[in-house]
Amino acid sequence: MSAALLTLAGIDGRQAGVIEAFLAASSSGQAQPEKLLENWGRPWRISAPGLEFKPFPTCAGTHSAAEAAQMLRQQWLAAGKPLDALLSQIVDITVAFPPGGDIAASISVPTHGIEARFSLEYVIAAMLIYGDLRLQDFAEGDLNHQIMPLAARVRRTPVNSAPPDAINPALRFHDVTLTLSDSTKLHQRRTRQQSLAESVDVNRKLQLALKASSPDLLAASELRSTADLQALGRAVLSAL
Repeated sequence: MSAALLTLAGIDGRQAGVIEAFLAASSSGQAQPEKLLENWGRPWRISAPGLEFKPFPTCAGTHSAAEAAQMLRQQWLAAGKPLDALLSQIVDITVAFPPGGDIAASISVPTHGIEARFSLEYVIAAMLIYGDLRLQDFAEGDLNHQIMPLAARVRRTPVNSAPPDAINPALRFHDVTLTLSDSTKLHQRRTRQQSLAESVDVNRKLQLALKASSPDLLAASELRSTADLQALGRAVLSAL
């Protein structure tokens, strides 16, 4: 934004040597500028491995925890047990992960819906209650106060024996354990690799995000032309 405002004010800068100057000032003589273009576009990352679509409207660092909670909920219901019985019996929820695995999802007690996107506690509780992460629970404005009491029972427990997240984020995982009032423990582990292996229904995600949808709008979401982009932009603005 600052760069755009400076440009509009008629202020310009150097047209050459900018990168070289930056490298010289910040690299203590260790810069290797030739590596900037090494293997450039071979392949483009947008082609391989390709785009990664998020299944939920929350920080990606919460997703495997959300899926673990979703699986526990599904297993409970598949056994013919009522959801109310599960929610009323939960006395403690732990979520375990590699050291540093919650740096992105750093907000334990959110104060509004935007912060809730970065809260493992809120995300896990929302998934247990609703079986999905609904856009309205992560929008601007107040939190869903039906979620907060259950979120308060979630405890973070880093697994110090696991490789730190910064060393190998590909090994990221979340272990979610529910402790019930009769001391029963329900446990589910979900890894980042398992999450990435699941396909995302992009059309369904679009339908849930917009107030109204149609076959024409879903076709426009493929962005095959400028007109498609304009149509989709108008639909998104009307949904806000």
